[in-house]
Amino acid sequence: MSDKLKILFLSGLPGSGKSTYAYAYVKQNPNTVRINKDDIRDILSKKNTHLTSIFSSINLEKMFGCDWDFANDCENHLVKFFDHDKKRVLETIKNDKFKQIEALVLEVEDAIIKFAVEKKKNIVGDNTHYSEKHVGRYKKFCQGYAFETYDMHKQGGVSLA
Repeated sequence: MSDKLKILFLSGLPGSGKSTYAYAYVKQNPNTVRINKDDIRDILSKKNTHLTSIFSSINLEKMFGCDWDFANDCENHLVKFFDHDKKRVLETIKNDKFKQIEALVLEVEDAIIKFAVEKKKNIVGDNTHYSEKHVGRYKKFCQGYAFETYDMHKQGGVSLA
């Protein structure tokens, strides 16, 4: 891998190997963090009543596929980041309204991306689809990063070799 930090977007149909590849990629590239919106939705769906429960290091470590220290640091960052708006976050999770939850998913994703950039981590995202709007958000937060995209369905997957 070059010295330039990188974001790798993996998209494709469910079951096409995105997450499997992303976890393997993180394992081979230790300075990399995996980010996945479905995992963020899953973390938020637990209906916890405290920010520290929501952003538990164990949940984050599983999603990121990386070291415990980064997950723990990110948990602390997210708790502080959302603390000023704790009531709204907890109410959104409790009310379970789709549009509000999706907006919160993007807020959490943005906070994680910004934190990963601050810590100079490479990022691999594996989601079913990336709209131009979402790619634009990543590019705004990750200036100076190299961007690669792969559609696991159209391109038949990617190789770690």
